[in-house]
Amino acid sequence: MADKIPVKLRPGAPNRLGEFEDGDTIPVSQGGTGAVDAAAARANLGVAGAGDITAHTGNTSNPHSVTAAQIGAATTTDLTNHTGLTNNPHSVTATQLGVDTSAEVTAKVDAHANLTNNPHSVTATQLGAATTTDLSNHTGNTSNPHSVTIGQIGAASSTSVSNHTGDTNNPHGVTAAQVGSPTTAQFSSHTGNTSNPHAVTTTQIGAATTAQLTSHTGNTGNPHSVTAAQVGAPTTTQFTDHTGNTSNPHSVTATQVGAVPVGEKGAANGVCPLDGSSKILPAYLPASALPLFSVVADASARLLLVVEEGDECKQLDDGSHWIYDGATWYEYPSGGSGGDVYGTSGTTVVNEIVLYSDTTGKTLGGESGLTSTGTGQINNRNIVNDGAALDAVVTAQSNHAGNTTNPHSVTAAQVGADTSAQVTAKVDAHANLTTNPHAVTAAQVGAYTTAQVDTLIAGVGGGGAGLFFCELTSTVVIDMNDPTGISVQWNVQNIIDATQFSHSIATNNHQITINEDGIYDLQYKLNGNLGSFQRKNPGAHITIGGTPNIRTKAFGFGRNSANPWVTVQNTGQKLNLSAGDVVELVTFMGGDSGVINTVAGEVTLSLTQVRKL
Repeated sequence: MADKIPVKLRPGAPNRLGEFEDGDTIPVSQGGTGAVDAAAARANLGVAGAGDITAHTGNTSNPHSVTAAQIGAATTTDLTNHTGLTNNPHSVTATQLGVDTSAEVTAKVDAHANLTNNPHSVTATQLGAATTTDLSNHTGNTSNPHSVTIGQIGAASSTSVSNHTGDTNNPHGVTAAQVGSPTTAQFSSHTGNTSNPHAVTTTQIGAATTAQLTSHTGNTGNPHSVTAAQVGAPTTTQFTDHTGNTSNPHSVTATQVGAVPVGEKGAANGVCPLDGSSKILPAYLPASALPLFSVVADASARLLLVVEEGDECKQLDDGSHWIYDGATWYEYPSGGSGGDVYGTSGTTVVNEIVLYSDTTGKTLGGESGLTSTGTGQINNRNIVNDGAALDAVVTAQSNHAGNTTNPHSVTAAQVGADTSAQVTAKVDAHANLTTNPHAVTAAQVGAYTTAQVDTLIAGVGGGGAGLFFCELTSTVVIDMNDPTGISVQWNVQNIIDATQFSHSIATNNHQITINEDGIYDLQYKLNGNLGSFQRKNPGAHITIGGTPNIRTKAFGFGRNSANPWVTVQNTGQKLNLSAGDVVELVTFMGGDSGVINTVAGEVTLSLTQVRKL
């Protein structure tokens, strides 16, 4: 059968039939679609496309509003009520489910719960408990591992016990009646009773009667025939002979009776005899104890003399007489003299008279005018008549005067001075004085006074050379559980010196800005609470300009809820900070998860500038 070719009436004249061409359509009214493609045809005919059908069949929202009754199903309410039933509406058995019955489960649980052989092999570490060995070692530790004090157990110290047990003052107030003893008064009364309260007889104690004893002790006829030898005594004859012995039978020495031995009288290192007036005889006086008398030509020669206090001089040019007081020459009044040497009465002893000539060898004179009309004594005469000898004497005297080796062996006591040992002791005692004996001032040693130090320490906010402080507190409860860190917000300024530190409670209160280069002392402390959690390891550190400073890092550790307090702190850390540095305290969880928060008001930080750079 040949293919059918659709044709259509072509408009125009004459009308004619022709084949369908592209774009030709058959109107819907004539049974066509009026469209050249499927989509337009479906639209013209109101027919759904394949996608629309798929969307419709996939619609689970009940597009046809079908009811449960129409399909013989339970409603949602019915299903909810049914699935909520707990009374086993389907009578399912334990066997069907392959499980134990309630009774079987109860029995097994009870049996398991009663097992004491650690069926789950739980370790002491898992429980945070001590092992048996640990416990045994601990309970057997007699070295007080918990550092229990005597106050905690209401006990007395060993010293107190020792003192108590050694107390013989009856610390418990025990009475004589309690121990079945007489009182002290009763005992004293009894022991002091001399009236023989027990009626003891002489026969009982093997003693003589009072009459017998009195008769015996009054017997002076040596009833026991005791000899002198028995009592270590001499006989009457021996005693008489001894007391009449004048030959020093006991060899008593002069020292024992405080006397001077005869051989020491007037002898070297002995005793000097005295004259009838209890004065030392001149013959026993040392030469250094007598004054030196010199005769010189004039004042110039006198001033060249090497002399000591008490020495005298006769000046021939004017006949003047001088005496030296240890510092200055003094002239006697006209016609005066120095004792018998110059014609006065009395007893004058002159150790030496020296007559000098001038350097030309001319004799200045002898002893004329120096004779005594009294009982004076001149021990030596040294007449020097030449200049060379005079110079030698002057030189010798000068050398003697310049001798610093203590030629006369003068002692410290003689000149009112201290010995080396005494000086050392005084110097040591002085050096050990802490009372500032020289009244040295702080300025003299380049130091501050106490007042200045107090001013420097208390110089907060005062500028200048004081110490500068910044102390802040946070009353904000801070979550310490963030492992990346949370900055502490400082909402209380305890102390802050605005010249060195910048901080605002209102804006960015977690930041502290340093205003001056320097060395700063850092201290911070955070107190946290574990709550009901266990084993938490919170930490904290300082950041400078957002960079953590590892040296400031610190950790705390909380073990369990029985002791939930945790402290994280760093004290005494020194930081080299520059102007413009921004400092923050950051807290974080170092290990183990769980909730731990700071305690309000127990988070503090202080920065102190200890040195400017």
